[in-house]
Amino acid sequence: MKRIIANVSSLMVVFLVFAGAAHAQRAVQADVPFEFSVGKQTFPAGEYRVTPMGASLLAVQGDRNSPTIFVLTRPMSSIKTLSPRLRFKVENGQYALSEVWSEGASGYKLFVPKQRLALAQNSPAESQTATASFTGK
Repeated sequence: MKRIIANVSSLMVVFLVFAGAAHAQRAVQADVPFEFSVGKQTFPAGEYRVTPMGASLLAVQGDRNSPTIFVLTRPMSSIKTLSPRLRFKVENGQYALSEVWSEGASGYKLFVPKQRLALAQNSPAESQTATASFTGK
């Protein structure tokens, strides 16, 4: 049974990769000057590439030695055309990737893990939002 589940999971990943290629959104490359988190994973400052892999899936990859992680998102759109950018939310001095905007008017909103949400709700300090815009390469 575990083997069947593993095979089905592998096929789903392959399907999502091909669906992402057909989606034809351009990757966003950015040199992030601070440590940040995506979901439960923390990344050091450095250069990153965020690639749309489908309607609601992003791949986040750092330098050649770092692993690629896949993140479920919610698609968004804007009335105006935006340049490629990554948007970070700052809570208690911790940066978390909250939005990714490709070139044009489409973007992705990242889900906040329940653990982080509970910490933010119980925190006495006010949370603030910081936006960092990076042009694509």
